[in-house]
Amino acid sequence: MHQLHIEGEGQLQLGLFKQLRGGSMEIFPSRAVFESARVRWGEHEVMRNGQVRVEASIARH
Repeated sequence: MHQLHIEGEGQLQLGLFKQLRGGSMEIFPSRAVFESARVRWGEHEVMRNGQVRVEASIARH
């Protein structure tokens, strides 16, 4: 099974809501930024010294 790996210096801003005991979960608009990143897919390097910016959210469910 292939896995995505991102290595390097970075910052993460994460907003999370989770109701305990089987309740709903939500990820508020969040972002991660990596400078001079190395990205691998499994054993294959797909990027070196690159910049990665990810923004994501998940509606409450």
